[in-house]
Amino acid sequence: MSKITHEQSREIYELASSPKNKLSNIALGKKFGISELAVRYHIKKWESKLHEISKTNVKIARAIANHTVDVCGEAVSIISAVKAAIQDAKSSGVSPEKLAPLYSNWIKSLELASELLGDLDRSPTINIQVYQQFNDFMKIILKEVNDADRVRIIEKLRQKAIY
Repeated sequence: MSKITHEQSREIYELASSPKNKLSNIALGKKFGISELAVRYHIKKWESKLHEISKTNVKIARAIANHTVDVCGEAVSIISAVKAAIQDAKSSGVSPEKLAPLYSNWIKSLELASELLGDLDRSPTINIQVYQQFNDFMKIILKEVNDADRVRIIEKLRQKAIY
């Protein structure tokens, strides 16, 4: 039996869990020079890491959805939990693709905390299409009125910073 590195252990798990995998655990063991029992050990090891990440994601989702909690306190707690889970998963060698949900939750938590603290402005943005339609409408109206009324309308619109 040969000693399996951290990277090989992850490779065993990824091969075993891949839908494209056609190898049995015995065949995987032969490929890496280990027993079937050792292959199962490496699969379980990585599954438990992913299970921990999954539990953290569930806790985070519940905390974000629960409006009866202290939102600022929970946001800080969530940010800390996600950051710790990311660090733990990275140090365990979990592939970056599998960390994407944690990063997504971390970003949502940071946005929530920033919004609550007033650092993030979620005010609506101007819809350029509506602005263009308004300008087209005003051009039609201004063509239909006499010069004196046109000047008066434009002046009033400028006072309101609309035109």
